[in-house]
Amino acid sequence: MKMPDRVQILAQRTADCPSAAALDYANAFFLQHEGDKAAEVRLSLRAFGLPFPDALAHRVRFRFTLHEELTEEGRTREEIAFSWNAGTRWLPNFHGTLRVRIAPQVRTKLLIEGWYVPPFGFFGMLFDRSIGRKFAQNTVESLLDQIAERMETEQRAFKAAHPSRNPV
Repeated sequence: MKMPDRVQILAQRTADCPSAAALDYANAFFLQHEGDKAAEVRLSLRAFGLPFPDALAHRVRFRFTLHEELTEEGRTREEIAFSWNAGTRWLPNFHGTLRVRIAPQVRTKLLIEGWYVPPFGFFGMLFDRSIGRKFAQNTVESLLDQIAERMETEQRAFKAAHPSRNPV
């Protein structure tokens, strides 16, 4: 039985923030946690029905770049390519892309697509297939929640500072 080298992860969420500002807010999130300024990535254990569902967290170091590409229609599509280093051999490093899309009612759809290689070879892949993938999925969803929370907080602050720009 051939097991894949990489495990793909996909997570999506909608944020209460206009898409025009979303990448700027996301960029600010990654800048805040870049290099030596490690970020805490929370792992929710709710899906496992365990007590203390939000008790686990691990600090990771982010690297990121803003990537632009032209679509077939000639428009610019921007996304943030990022990775995190888990800093331990017990947890995998992650490589992903954050994309933003326009959503109804001045909202933004956030999408993270990424991958990781489970540690410990064949045994790591077995663990990943049984339970590890669920941990990884929950971790990426938690990261997306943190990014969305940052976007929404920044947007509320912008609205409060610029009341004349808010639609009636």
